[in-house]
Parts: sequence; structure tokens; C-alpha cells
Amino acid sequence: MDEQDYLKTYGNTNLIEGMEGRPLVSFALIAYNQEQYIREAVEGAFSQTYSPLEIILSDDCSSDRTFEIMQEMAEAYKGPHEVRVRQNLKNCGLGAHVSSALAESKGEYITLAAGDDISVDDRTAHAIHAFCKVTENEENANSISFLSALTLIDECGRNFGATQVPKGGVKSLVCDEAHRIYTFNLSNLLDGTLVTSGPSRVIHRDVHNLFGEIAQDCFTEDIVYLFRTVLAGTVLYSDKETVRYRKHRDNLSAPISLYSKSFLGVESQLRADLETAALHGLISSQDKQRASKWIDANVAFRSFYKSKISGQRPDVRDLLQILGADHLSIRRKFGIFREYLGIR
Repeated sequence: MDEQDYLKTYGNTNLIEGMEGRPLVSFALIAYNQEQYIREAVEGAFSQTYSPLEIILSDDCSSDRTFEIMQEMAEAYKGPHEVRVRQNLKNCGLGAHVSSALAESKGEYITLAAGDDISVDDRTAHAIHAFCKVTENEENANSISFLSALTLIDECGRNFGATQVPKGGVKSLVCDEAHRIYTFNLSNLLDGTLVTSGPSRVIHRDVHNLFGEIAQDCFTEDIVYLFRTVLAGTVLYSDKETVRYRKHRDNLSAPISLYSKSFLGVESQLRADLETAALHGLISSQDKQRASKWIDANVAFRSFYKSKISGQRPDVRDLLQILGADHLSIRRKFGIFREYLGIR
């Protein structure tokens, strides 16, 4: 953290460091120019039933009232959690912002949340229960990331649907009476079985410690942490909807926002993380080659749609790279080919 960045602590400042079966968890809420939604996001953080929990409300130098609202709510907080409010001195971008917030965290596990989404009150408790339940079996001891189904809401907070757990995971395990946990690995990502659910992500600190900070020019943390977690271990995926994910025109994941940005920084980060995993002996040479091909296909995919959005004809080399990708279905490839030909 820059020595001039803002940081102040509220709430329970005598938080215990954790105990057996109840590790300290850091709940990092990442926000930027989200004054319209931030209050509900912070309320979701404050409502967490899990303890011990430190909540980090982090703002990336917003130009609206996002930071002021976070400050006001933290100052009024009287609950059981420790609450820290921080703000970057200058806007860093999402990837670097996540890294700066995580640098302030102390938890064994880290719950990531966005300033426009709403976490259900037992989101963290459910994730930690899943980790503890699954890793009781030594076979699953390398489970280092948690994802879940999502409730979809619109700009006004109205429900309009939900996401589901992807089909085809390695195994299915009972989490509690109402929910199941599914496990996924690197092969599932590379063959297209595993898809992200970034708004629900909880990671073990080892992931951050192993791969380090996200580069300044990497505009997203989602695909980066999805890739990092399957390189280093197993991903748990719950069928419980733990986050109300808000879909609106300003989402970073909206096509115009996502594909208009340069993917070079993301590509460089993914390749650096792949080298880190190989250096530590976490993957085989064959899996490294497959993962490199997966990165190539993602680069081509972004380049293809960046050209489409800008009104240019996509490069045929990008099309060929996409058609050769292992993680895209035949139906998806056929649709992309039709787009290339200009057929709707």
C-alpha cells in the first residue's frame, strides 16, 4: 500500500486470529464508482454470520460518493466484525486494486465481493463449512478455492434468474442437508467444463502467496484467479446461491466493456502464472502445453470480438485459433463461424 493511501479501522478491533475449525477470514469488498449500489453491498458484508471475520472496504479512488458512503457505514457499525476502510491514492484498475486490498488482509481465507453485488448473510459461513467438510478427506486436501451458484438481479435489485453449477465436475459431495459441493480441476477448465462464478469467489491465502500481486495492466482478477486456483489445486463449486449478482450496463463483464479493453496485460499475467506453476512442479509438461493453448484461444477470442465491436472484420487467424480451441463447444464454434461470415 502507498504510504499516503487511506486506511482506518472500526468495529471489533480485538478480533481473534482464528481457531481450529474456525479460521480467520478476510471479507474484501472491492468498489469503484458504485455509489448507487454500495450501501447494499456493505450491508451484505456486515450481515455475515461467520466469525472471526475482518471486513475490508476498499475503494479505488472513486470520483463519486462510493468512498464516503463506505466511511459513513463503517463509522456507524457496532457489530462483531473488524471493519477496515481503505482507499487507493490513485485509481489502479481492478486487478491491482484487488492485490492492494489483499495485501491488507490477514485471513487464512479471503472472500471477494464487488461493490454492486449483495452477499447473503451465510455466504462466508457456507464456504468455510464446505472447505472444512471436503478437506476432512485427505484426497481433497488441496481444495483452495470456492465458487457457487448465483441469484441474478437487475439494476433495481429484482430477481430474474439464477446460475447453476457446471456439469461434468470430478466428483459430487454432500455439504449439508440442502446442498452439494462439486469439485473441479485444471482439466475441467481446459476442456470447457469449468466456467467462472467470480462474484462468489473465496480463496485460500496460499493462492495469493504463491502467485503474488496481479500486474497493474491486468484489468481483471476473475479469469486470473480462476486460472491460478486450478493450477494450484481444486475448485469447490456449491449449488447454493451465495451472492445476488447484479447485471447492469456498467458491469465489467458486459461485452462492450469486456472486449473493448486490451487483453495484453491479462495474457501476460496468465502466462506468468503458468510459468510459476511449472516452476513449483504443480503441473506436468503436457498440462502446461494444454494450458498455453487455452491462453492462446482466449487471446484470439478477445481479439475476434474486439474487432467486431469496433466494426472491423476479425482476423482469420483468430478465427482458426478459436475453431481449434478445446474448451469451446462445437455449437459455440459454429456460432462464431457464422458471425465471421456475417450470418445471423
